[in-house]
Amino acid sequence: MSTIIGITPSFTDDRKYSLNLKYVSGLDIYGITPLILPYEPDSIQTYLRLVSGVLISGGGDIDARYFGQLRHEKAGEPTIARDEFELALCRAAIAADIPLLGICRGAQVLNVALGGDLCQHIEGHNYSDRRSDYIHNVEIAIGSKLYSIVGRAELKVNSIHHQCAGEKLGEGVSVSAVSPDGIIEAIEVASNKFAVGVQWHPEELAAFDSNHASLFHAFVNAAKI
Repeated sequence: MSTIIGITPSFTDDRKYSLNLKYVSGLDIYGITPLILPYEPDSIQTYLRLVSGVLISGGGDIDARYFGQLRHEKAGEPTIARDEFELALCRAAIAADIPLLGICRGAQVLNVALGGDLCQHIEGHNYSDRRSDYIHNVEIAIGSKLYSIVGRAELKVNSIHHQCAGEKLGEGVSVSAVSPDGIIEAIEVASNKFAVGVQWHPEELAAFDSNHASLFHAFVNAAKI
């Protein structure tokens, strides 16, 4: 029986769900079945009975009120339905110890869902809209889950974000990678079987970089257990 991974989509201005196909292509070589999860909070427990893992995808900024701040002038307009759904989904998946991978916005959701905050705008941080470009390195914490996955202390990554986990980490959350300028680039919840959030977009690199493919491989393996 195929392993089902639930993936959260974005919500477009014309009220349609949208998902970059690279999220699926990053997983489909492992024989998984992707299931897009509409923003239906009342269906979360049903979703979690169907899936073996949850991938929270990238997208726009989370409303600052969810971590007790006023919105920064350079923060994007939030999608409240997505915020409420993904925060609730993340908490439920963590509570049930269902493997969870957060990518870019998804890493931020992981921290906020567990009580942490965000840096709402990173001034001068190098990022690019060329999604397959390596922009900078990250230093990976030895002993972290992420280190055990990629097997190295430094990794080249792309970078398409202007927010990140802030000074306040969520309950049980630890930092597993930082950029040279001190920006938090990856977090994880050590007490869970697999709960990792990365600020870069490994789905854009996995097809030609085994280090980033290993993240999807580890996630799927955790979901199959």
